Amino acid sequence: MLEDKVELNADYIIISCHGEDGRIIMPKLYESVYLQDEPKHDFSSTEIKMYIKLSNKIIVNTGCSTGKNNMMDVFSKNNKTYIAPTDYVDGNTVFIFAVNMFYSLSRNIDVFKSFNKARQLDNDTGCMTMLLK
Repeated sequence: MLEDKVELNADYIIISCHGEDGRIIMPKLYESVYLQDEPKHDFSSTEIKMYIKLSNKIIVNTGCSTGKNNMMDVFSKNNKTYIAPTDYVDGNTVFIFAVNMFYSLSRNIDVFKSFNKARQLDNDTGCMTMLLK
């Protein structure tokens, strides 16, 4: 059963994944790998709401189109900030965006300014969106 909760003692969480149509793409695994009642398909906002319990985090999701409304609403409900691309972007784009943003954060620049600085690198990084509380 998926009743066990894992406490994450980090301020920032990076979800490194592939996304499509606002969903996190999950790989197909052997049946023996899954826990009882574990979803065996892509994660939409419905699965995130059911299975992932995070609060007071700053979340960066690298999956294409995971910055769309439903996914953004679910992740931002109990968290400080949710950052993700609204469109389909090259993997190198989100990597360089994240590196630049976290570099700015390491220089004590606040998350809003760090996000905007990293977002201005080029047109692709410009499709990153942020919901800040």
